[in-house]
Parts: sequence; C-alpha cells; structure tokens
Amino acid sequence: MDAEVRVGAGVLRGEWTDEIAVFRGVPYAEAPFGRRRFRPAEAVAPWTGVRDAVAFGPGCPQPLPPPTSFGRLTSATSIGEDCLNLNVWTPDPGAAGLPVMVWIHGGGYLTGSGSARAHHGDTFARDGVVYVSINYRLNVDGFLYLPGGHANLGLQDQVAALRWVHDNIKAFGGDPDNVTIFGQSGGGVSVMNLLAIPSARGLFRRAIAQSGTPAAAVDPDRALTVTHRMAELVGIDPTPDAFAAVPLGRLIQAVMAMQLDFLDLDRWRHETFLVSPFRSVVDGDVLPADILSAVSTGSSAGIDVLAGTTRDETSSFLRDLDLLGRLDDRFYTAALNAFALTNGDLDAYRKESRPDAGLAELVQAAWTDWAFRVPTIRLLEAHAVHGGRAHAYEFTWPSPTSAVLGATHCLEMPFVTDSLSAWTAALTGEDNLWGDAPPRQLADRMHQAWLDFAATGDPGWPAYDTATRATMRFDATSEVVDDLAGTERELWDGRR
Repeated sequence: MDAEVRVGAGVLRGEWTDEIAVFRGVPYAEAPFGRRRFRPAEAVAPWTGVRDAVAFGPGCPQPLPPPTSFGRLTSATSIGEDCLNLNVWTPDPGAAGLPVMVWIHGGGYLTGSGSARAHHGDTFARDGVVYVSINYRLNVDGFLYLPGGHANLGLQDQVAALRWVHDNIKAFGGDPDNVTIFGQSGGGVSVMNLLAIPSARGLFRRAIAQSGTPAAAVDPDRALTVTHRMAELVGIDPTPDAFAAVPLGRLIQAVMAMQLDFLDLDRWRHETFLVSPFRSVVDGDVLPADILSAVSTGSSAGIDVLAGTTRDETSSFLRDLDLLGRLDDRFYTAALNAFALTNGDLDAYRKESRPDAGLAELVQAAWTDWAFRVPTIRLLEAHAVHGGRAHAYEFTWPSPTSAVLGATHCLEMPFVTDSLSAWTAALTGEDNLWGDAPPRQLADRMHQAWLDFAATGDPGWPAYDTATRATMRFDATSEVVDDLAGTERELWDGRR
C-alpha cells in the first residue's frame, strides 16, 4: 500500500511494510558531481507531481565490499553520482511529536551506505521512533583535503541532511526539536565531529557516539600527507581539478591502494593505528578547532550525550592483519612507540583486568584505549565541564564464536538495533560473530536504553561525572560500574 507525504521539494510516495511507512532514496541535495564536484551540497530542486520513494538510492562512490555476508550487511550494494539521499522509517506519517533518530553509518569514511541492511530502521519505527539513515560523500570526494577547495565535504553533507530533517521531518510524524544523531565507528566519529561544528548547532538535541574517537581529526599539515600520497598513487597534481578529471573507476582503485598503503608502518608510523587515511580536518572553518577543545569551550552545551566503546575494539583489526595469534616484533615495537607505552605499562593491563592475556591481547587492549576508549572518556569529561548531561557505556559481551576476538568492533550493533534474528540469518561461518543464540535480554536492554535516551535524554543509569564516573557495562548481565576504566584510565593521564 502506498504512503504519501509532502516535503519542501514536493510529494513523495513511499510504501507501507508491516505497519511501517518507508520512504527510500529521498534526495536531500543535488548530485555532487559535474559542476558541483568538490563543492558543498546544494539543496535539491523542487519537482512536480509525485516522486517515487520505494527503492533505495545509490551509495556514494566507494570500493564495493568483498562478497562476504558481513560486507553485504554493512556496505553499499550499488554506487552512483546521485548519492546524497536518505531513507525514512515512520510508524505513522500522520502523527505529531515523535522522537527522531538519525543514523550516520560507519566505514572509516571509506565505505558504507545508509541503505545497507544493517542500517534499516524497522525496529526503531516499530517502537515509536521516526528513523532516518543518510548517505554522505566518502574518501576522496568527502574527506580528501584539497587546498583551495572546500574541506570536510562529507561532514558538510551530514549537516545538510540534518537541515533537511529539521525542515521536513514533521511530514513523517517527527518532532524537529527532538532529534538524536547516532552512529558507530566512522559514524561515531561523525557524531563527535558534529558536536564541534558550528553549522550543526540547533539541528539536533541529543547525540550517541558508538565506538568513535575525537582523536581521528587531523590538522591540515597531516591531512596534506594523505593528499599528496593519493596524488602520487593516481599520478596527478594534488588539486581539485586534477582529481575531478580522473575516471571514477580509476579513482576508486587508487582509494583501495591508499588504504593498503596506509598499513605501511615505515611510511605512516602511528597514523596507521587510526585505521583509515580519510579523516576530518581541523580547517578553521567547518571544523574550527579540534573536537576536545571545541567541546571544552562549550560547543556541545545543552546537548545530551551518550558515548561508549566495546571492550576489545581493535581485536578484529589485528585479525585482519593476521596478527591475533602471532604478533611479530616489528608490529609490537611500532605499537608501543605509537602509544608511548612501555613493557611495564602492558604488564599493568595484565595485572588490572586481563590476568590470562597473551601479548596480542595486551597490545589490542592498549590500542583500544589509545584509539577509542580513553579519547571517548576525555570527550565525556569535557562535555560535563559545561553542565552537559553525559552518559557512558562499555559493551563487554564477548563473541562466542572466537575467544580471541572478545567484544570486538561492531559487535554491539545488532543489539542496539534489536535485529539479532536478521543478522544471524544473514551471517554464516567466519562472518557470524555472535553465534546462533546471543542473549536476548542484552538486545532488549540496549535497544530500550537507546530509545529512552532519544525520548528523554535518560538511558536509565546515572550521568557520567569525574566523581563517580558511572558507566553502564552491557553484558549477558548488565550493571552500572563506577570508574570502569579505573587504573587503565589513569595510565593514560597526560599521554594524549
């Protein structure tokens, strides 16, 4: 059955599916190619008649995932130029004042799409939320720093999508004054960036950052090292016009080569441990200051923030490098140098929280803290300085299919979305990180906490402050723990 709504640019026709109205592939801006290449998004032109919104739009140009079930769940299935689109799931377009949640997909600013199965919003709409998933420009078009051009175009796209939500979400039953942005990995980083971006101010009321880090933003000089290396790999000058002249297929091949190049410890040193070469740039305009500095001076005042990580974020990165079972001396030395740690510091991890850990687990624990957990704690601390309500969590339920992975990166996603059955059905073999019977009560608890936070700003446990540092530990049995990071957190004081 059709569902129709009128937005600012015209009438959209979606469809009803299981008592949820879904509008797919809705343009929030014009295609960012041709004369619009490497420029900020332009509002979509009005149309006449009724525009179909029953099929997902293309993802922004990116390397398509390998033919694994996990890749199909989380990445774009098609790409194209008309990629600045979003999708809306609503329980009732005729309602008013429903909480709104806007999902920003991850993928290291390299890959991803709001239309990927992992990012569908049926479970949120089922529970009374108007859910929006968005696309934004990635890799070269979204996050390559090109002097003389426009910086952080992918982040500017996110702001443009939020502006569209603010202006149009009433038509879907949503409350434009009760918008929660949330995302995981690159999406979590995006949420943190948006807390520091002046042009995003007033476009959302709450923010949830899953497995993000404010440490990913770089200054222009560091960003230029990636720009120049990308230009070398393509064989062009590092200018917007030169990159725009490269055929898209060749450019995507160079993006893949750049990602592999970024693993070269001799060339990139500690930068390698931030995983992706494509990151936001503290350009002094779109992003006027680094995230922690901005939040420390009040950029996120008045916004409710929920942020956290998994216990073993980087174990899957070590697995992908084939280093989980045989950590070599070269990587070990490079890791300690990058994190500014000593052998004795790693021993402290074993003493405090990982008594049976081998060397690879200790390194990944330190890597997790360096890249994710400690920077997230610093963000919560900075936010609380200005009286902002902050809540902390840590996801510690370990993967039952691989003891060495533990609670790895992405593992919390099907619990937050309460879509265990869909993920389990889609994943087989090595892709299945949660087994055939993950704890149902954990999904119930996490999903409800996210819903409650979006509705009221209170996920159901005490706010985070520097006195108690209350943190919800999500596991088969979940509980609030004061100062969960404890001695490990103190180990990093003054180090970054």
